[in-house]
Amino acid sequence: MNARQSLSDRVSALAKSKLKSDLDVSFANVNLAQARLLLLDAQNNEQSAMASLSAILGYSSLQVFDLVENSQPVARPPANIDALITEALTRRPELMALNYKYLSQQKLHAAGRDQCCRRSARWEQ
Repeated sequence: MNARQSLSDRVSALAKSKLKSDLDVSFANVNLAQARLLLLDAQNNEQSAMASLSAILGYSSLQVFDLVENSQPVARPPANIDALITEALTRRPELMALNYKYLSQQKLHAAGRDQCCRRSARWEQ
């Protein structure tokens, strides 16, 4: 955009000296306006991408991330993809939470049953 700004300034200066026409100045100004619009569009796209990334990562509000180039090569997945799928399914946080909740309910039920059995054993004595 700086290059288009300087071009517009030069064409305007040449037009004042009567070395360029007003049409050339208009073209340079249109070119500069187009550059500003492209810059605003790029900034808008960047903000939209940050908002989408924030939402995908689970943030409730916009987060600004410093993106860096990954210099390490990506390792190929192992040939046995079934092991990866099994590991992914067993390590899913929501499934682990459900499993812990289920185990907790089982232990709570067993504790209640044991307590009830102790009470009935006391009554029988």
